[in-house]
Amino acid sequence: MLIRSELDLEYIDGQIREVSVIVAVKNEEDYIHKCLDSLITQSFPQEKYEIIIIDGMSNDKTREIEAEYKTKFPNLVRLFDNPEGLTSSGLNIGIKNAEGKIVVIFSGHAYAHTLFLSQLIEALNNARSDVAGVGSNHLPAEDEGPLGKAIAYVQNSILGGWGTSYRRRNSRYVNSIAFCAYRKEILEDIKLFDKRFGALDLELNWRIKKAGFKLMIRNDVAVYYYRRYNTFKKFAKKMITYCIWRAMVTKKHPDSFSILICLPVILILSTTSLPLVIYYHSQLADVILLGLGVYLFAIMMSSLYISFKVKSIKYSMVAALIFVLEHFGYGFGFIIGLFRRLPRC
Repeated sequence: MLIRSELDLEYIDGQIREVSVIVAVKNEEDYIHKCLDSLITQSFPQEKYEIIIIDGMSNDKTREIEAEYKTKFPNLVRLFDNPEGLTSSGLNIGIKNAEGKIVVIFSGHAYAHTLFLSQLIEALNNARSDVAGVGSNHLPAEDEGPLGKAIAYVQNSILGGWGTSYRRRNSRYVNSIAFCAYRKEILEDIKLFDKRFGALDLELNWRIKKAGFKLMIRNDVAVYYYRRYNTFKKFAKKMITYCIWRAMVTKKHPDSFSILICLPVILILSTTSLPLVIYYHSQLADVILLGLGVYLFAIMMSSLYISFKVKSIKYSMVAALIFVLEHFGYGFGFIIGLFRRLPRC
């Protein structure tokens, strides 16, 4: 299979595209069909955008599927190799080769509403000049499994998603965005993605804000996202890994520290130290037990609310376990990350 490594300007009627949709993928054979179908059938005029796929050397059928779309839509789809295999490296390759003045960052395990591009580009074009990017609202895929949907409900709740890009916000300006449209020149000015980081959106968006720009979210723009960590074990591992990188971002950008990240750490320290505290300091133990009681009550109420919302009581126990795995995963991950060295550039 031939993957293009240089600009391939096969534009309809010689027009240069206004928008470049960048999809960095690796081993996405189960999702890439639905992803690309949704991007190809957008209401946004097809002659005004391109889809750039950067493959991280997939070893499943992903590359074959990409080749099929390139053959079927030669004026719309462009392909590049990403030998490093890192998502950040792939996105940087896409941005550097993008013809559009606006770049849209997308995922190989997601699909978009037909109005996704039209609404997102309209919002960015109508925004103030100091707005660097506009993000969308990512929802669970309609055919997502029960556990994946439960994880989505938890991460969209106040207790499970406060302060993260999963939380559906009503505010106009936010700290971080996902599935978003950026002004390409601003990404170039801040030197694109730092490929050392796994928490890509967080680190990039923080540098954008430090450069004096703003980020917006438009909640009526819908993207449907598959959570590939669809077992309890994979989910816990994902949360630990995410917060390891969150700690690394804090090391690079101390001003990005949020008091919210302390809460899972306090939860970990309180729980693990409780036996010793009970033995040596009974009054402090009472305070810790009271705090844990409030925490468990909050989990119970949040889980019941999710069950009520989806009209299924079975979600209550599953949601409760997800809350615990998420918070303990965040706490462990952040502690581990604090003791790791920031990789060199």
